[in-house]
Amino acid sequence: MLRMSVAGQRQAIGSLPPHIMAEFGDEADPVSRHIGASGIPLEWDTATLCAGGDAAPVYQSLQGAGIVSGLSMAARSDLGWSRIDFYFHQDADKGATADLFLLGSYLHEAACRVWRASWPAEVPRLTARERQCLQWSASGKTSQEIGQILGISQHTVYFHLKKVASKFKVYGTRHAISRAMDLKLIKPI
Repeated sequence: MLRMSVAGQRQAIGSLPPHIMAEFGDEADPVSRHIGASGIPLEWDTATLCAGGDAAPVYQSLQGAGIVSGLSMAARSDLGWSRIDFYFHQDADKGATADLFLLGSYLHEAACRVWRASWPAEVPRLTARERQCLQWSASGKTSQEIGQILGISQHTVYFHLKKVASKFKVYGTRHAISRAMDLKLIKPI
């Protein structure tokens, strides 16, 4: 399964049954926390994750579907990052691990190519901090409040919002918010 996070949007592609695919959400399960923070691939088994108590319910569903273990890795690019999972129905020979990592990298690159082809060229890429400032501004927060929330100065908030307006080629924050919502870069309030 490939879970890609690009420009604040998430896509999941895989061969799991639809009811299990639907359970993969935005949760920060132990496997996602590990590979998202360190980037180091992780081999795991469903029995251990289900016994841990803090695992997402999806691992119980995977166990119910007969999946015994998995191998998860992160792949990153300029567009975002992907979590790539390989699932095993029985104790498998992990001798092909290097091949799976290579396959995962190819999957991520192919997904990025598809994403770029469907992404309009005129859509600017916002940094995570620019998107945060814009989202908080869209929710009605002042620059001073945004600065307190994000732990940055009010001047830095102004800088990020001006940069966003410049990227959208508009003259103000409100117009930038409207454009970002139209392009689905931020969520409506």
